[in-house]
Amino acid sequence: MDNTQYRLEDSNGSVVGFGFTEHNRVSNILLESHLTIKSGCDCAENAEGRYNLGSKMFCAGGEPGVSPCLGDSGGGFVIEINGTFYLRGLVSFSAKGQDTPCDTSKYTVFTNVYKYRAWIARFITRRTWPNTLQKCGHDSFNEQSVCNDTELHEHSFLLLGQKKGITLLSFVTGIELKVANTAGLLDLDFDCTSGRLYWTEFGKQQMLSAKYDGTDVKPILNGISPEGIAVDWISRRIYYVNRAQNTLEVASLENSDTRAVLFKGFNSLQKSLSIHTEANCSG
Repeated sequence: MDNTQYRLEDSNGSVVGFGFTEHNRVSNILLESHLTIKSGCDCAENAEGRYNLGSKMFCAGGEPGVSPCLGDSGGGFVIEINGTFYLRGLVSFSAKGQDTPCDTSKYTVFTNVYKYRAWIARFITRRTWPNTLQKCGHDSFNEQSVCNDTELHEHSFLLLGQKKGITLLSFVTGIELKVANTAGLLDLDFDCTSGRLYWTEFGKQQMLSAKYDGTDVKPILNGISPEGIAVDWISRRIYYVNRAQNTLEVASLENSDTRAVLFKGFNSLQKSLSIHTEANCSG
C-alpha cells in the first residue's frame, strides 16, 4: 500500500485475472486491464442508479470493451509509482450485461485498500516492519491509527508438558524456563498473539492460563471438566471437550463467559483436538 497517495481521481492502474472474456468463457491466459480511477460523480452517473458507491470504494474504467469481469473478483488494482507497484484496490463487482456476465460500458467498483490500512497493519505478523510500529492501545486506537496489534512474543520455542509442570525451552536464547507447576497436566496449548499458555489439570474443574514467562496465572473456565483444548488465535476462540457433559464446546478468549456447545454425545475418549488456520504466528 502507498500511504502517501490520498487522491485517487484520474490515477491509472491495472488489474490482471482469468475472468470471463467477450466470448463468455473463462480465459485460458492471464489478461490485463488498464483502467483510470473516476470521480465519485462520474461513478454515480455511469452507474445509472444500479448501485451507491460507499465511502470505502472507488470505481475505474478503461477503453471500450475493457473491464474486469466475472471471475476477477478479489483481484488487485495496482498503481505503479517510480517503478514500484502499490496495491490500491480489490475488484468488488461490475455491472452485469443483458446477455453477458459483465457490461464493459460500466465502470468496475473496487474496495479501497487504503481505507483498511490500519486494520491490515494491526494483524500483520511478519517481523520485517511491525517492530517499527507503535503498539496499539485500546484506549487510543481509532480508524485512522496505523499501529501493530500483534505483540511480537518469542515464537521460536519448545513447550514441554509433563505431569508435574510446563517448561518453555527457547531456541533463540537456549534458556529453559519452568512456566508452571501442575498436579497432573492433561492438555496444553498456546496463543501466539497474546503470548499466553492454556492448560488443564487432572481433577480440576477449570482451565488455567498464564503468560509465556509463567506470570499472571488465572482460571478462564470454571465449574467444568475441560480436556483436549485447542486455541484458534485468529478468531480468538478456544475449543475443548467438557468431560462431565460429553460435549465439544467453544469459548471466547476475550470473554470466557461467552461459550457454546458444538456437539453433544461426544465420547469421553475422543478428546484430542487440533485447529487448522490459514496463517501461522511466525508469518
